[in-house]
Amino acid sequence: MKQFKLTILSAAIVAVSANATDYSNQTIIVEGSSMRPGEFGIAPDSTAMKDTASLLKRVPGANVNRNGPLTGIASYRGLYGGRINTVVDGMSWKGVGPNSMDPPLSHIPASLTESLTVYRGIAPVSSGIETIGGTILTESRKSKFASTDEFEFHGLASTGYSSVDDGVTNSVFGSYANDKHRVHASASLEQGNDYKYDGSDTVDPSQYDRDAYTVGYGTKFGSHELGFDYNNNDTGHTGTPSLPMDIVWVRGGVFSMDHNVQFGEGRSLESSYYY
Repeated sequence: MKQFKLTILSAAIVAVSANATDYSNQTIIVEGSSMRPGEFGIAPDSTAMKDTASLLKRVPGANVNRNGPLTGIASYRGLYGGRINTVVDGMSWKGVGPNSMDPPLSHIPASLTESLTVYRGIAPVSSGIETIGGTILTESRKSKFASTDEFEFHGLASTGYSSVDDGVTNSVFGSYANDKHRVHASASLEQGNDYKYDGSDTVDPSQYDRDAYTVGYGTKFGSHELGFDYNNNDTGHTGTPSLPMDIVWVRGGVFSMDHNVQFGEGRSLESSYYY
């Protein structure tokens, strides 16, 4: 929340000094964290968050069209669904299920999401094709190379409970890396029953069930950097009260390989493969 306030403050400073200098094409980046190392905190409205698309509610002009607890269809400035180019870990995803029951952002749980970026205005050509509704970039949590040859372990775990549907969300992530090798693995479990209202009545069907896991490895040798990643999503019975179309199952996995080679003088070649 502090980061958002800092961004507004920076924009205000630029507006005041606009008469002296032309900042119309300047990009302002504010980096930081509202938590110091060793502290614990809960971000607003993130308790037991399941759907990554829910994060869009914090982006000006963006929202979510929800078909169910795990089915958040991205909306940005009046356009939604297939009109918005959604890139997950460098790969453009398209929903294939009826009534958009498996939108792109449903393939990565919120607890395993590292970042979600929305291009403001017209998306650049490099972000993909068919971007009339803008581009959303999502990155999952992955291991990072360390700065020395000593191996370092980093881990993250989260858990949540929602009484309205007796739902539970659990996730764990771990990485082990030095300056030449990195490896990581993660797992997520989300389950819940039909949610209740007025104390005992339930909305049928509104249950959900999803398991996900990822594994990855990367290495550096000479001027080359090579990485392999695999993620798997297994969504079981998940209801959609607003439509006569529920998820019986959605299963799938994506294998990716990334290669980067440096030629010196700031020149490099990056390539990615997906299956």
